[in-house]
Amino acid sequence: MAQGETTGGRLSSIRQFWDQNLDPRRRAIIGGIFIAMALLTLISEGFKNVTLGGAGMSTYIALVVTLILARRGFYADRLSVFVDRDGERVEVRQKVRPVLKTDRVQPLHNPETMTGDEALEYYTPLTRVIGIVHEGQVRAYPLAVLSYREVVHDLVGDTPMAVTWSPFCYTARVFLISSDSEKHFVPQFGFTGRVLINSPVMYDVQSGVRWIQYQGAPLEGPDAGTRLPEIPSVNTTLGAWLDAYRESDVVSDRVAPTQDLFDNYYAGGRAGMHGVPHRDARWPAKEIVAGVDIEGDACAFPMSWLQIEAVVNETVGGTPLVVAYEQGSASVVAFRAQTSSGRMLTFETEEWDEDDDEEDDAYLDEFGDELGDEIDDVDDEEELETELDDESDDDDDWEEWEDDEELDYEPMMIYDVETESRWHATNGTCVEGELKGEQLEPVAAGLSFWFAWTNFHPSTRLPPRPDLSGLMPDSKKPEKPENDEK
Repeated sequence: MAQGETTGGRLSSIRQFWDQNLDPRRRAIIGGIFIAMALLTLISEGFKNVTLGGAGMSTYIALVVTLILARRGFYADRLSVFVDRDGERVEVRQKVRPVLKTDRVQPLHNPETMTGDEALEYYTPLTRVIGIVHEGQVRAYPLAVLSYREVVHDLVGDTPMAVTWSPFCYTARVFLISSDSEKHFVPQFGFTGRVLINSPVMYDVQSGVRWIQYQGAPLEGPDAGTRLPEIPSVNTTLGAWLDAYRESDVVSDRVAPTQDLFDNYYAGGRAGMHGVPHRDARWPAKEIVAGVDIEGDACAFPMSWLQIEAVVNETVGGTPLVVAYEQGSASVVAFRAQTSSGRMLTFETEEWDEDDDEEDDAYLDEFGDELGDEIDDVDDEEELETELDDESDDDDDWEEWEDDEELDYEPMMIYDVETESRWHATNGTCVEGELKGEQLEPVAAGLSFWFAWTNFHPSTRLPPRPDLSGLMPDSKKPEKPENDEK
């Protein structure tokens, strides 16, 4: 477990009784009675002129007000959660809001797996997955499965872990679950059907202790304020993941649908299930960001900026990082910008070599006519063969062409300025140059909606703005054409 946080001062006796001894229904009843008595006191001038009509009116108004307050979560349970503010973890109390009945969502335990080729027969290459690499084992979890299960208890290598997903926050977290008997917790998660700051509230099936998914932290009990260790994961497409890790297996769940149940929510305008307690106006609520938190230094990399500047070199918590955005898979990865020997590197996007273009142009100028004649001859032969094919063969070829186009994916490559070596952006492996074979160390930089990231990291910072000068139209006024007529 990570380090714990000290709790704040003790709650007042009345607040403690209200929070810990009364469930939301009893709070609503007591609150309704109090409102009715207060209204009746006003109407009857201190109970001097109590009438049946006045009592009925007071009861009716109290019922309406109570229902409105209950709808807004006034009587909801409140639990303490620690958020990262200005480099420190601060305790705040937030409402626990209902979404579904308890255990309506059933976690997946010890899932079956299939090979990459089998997965491509079941899912499309554009299916989004959460990919992990741990102890030499590589595995992908389709979002369609995670949205249906929200937590998968798995054994990767010799390590038990919980792969969790918050659809309202668009956040995946992969936690290592200790099997050490000296620890007084070995959680096996179930779902309460509640959310806290739009993050699912889980519970340990053995102890009943409630946990918050976004942080992997217990909300009560002796371990309150501590967090499970997290390992890096990548939110990408199945095709991109299998291109980077051909040996990867993919989790199989025949009960779950093949499409993500929350696709409409992701694309819609609604932020969260029960509103957002903290709004940061620097970005729209549902801007997708890659969040990194190292040693209390929280930095968010907005997807809109990364689409302009695909590679960002930034230091977070004293650790030099390279953050890369791959357009083909709409995924973001982060690595420590140094080799295994500690050599610091600076990365840039791979650009097309203009010298190659000039050589190609010169070659075409010299041999273009001869190539043209050969291509014409080949085209004539292919045209004769094509006329012999029937329409059904054409349809089959069209379907195969569509499949090939769907699988058409070009992985992103980056290079380091120091040695000009080429690196595979998704897996952080050097594939060409002086550092060939080197492997960058990944850093947890999971995707989240902006409103979710800032609710748990209210003092988060942003990297420097990308240079937009190359995207802006030329501000110089066009020169007036010279008039030849005198």
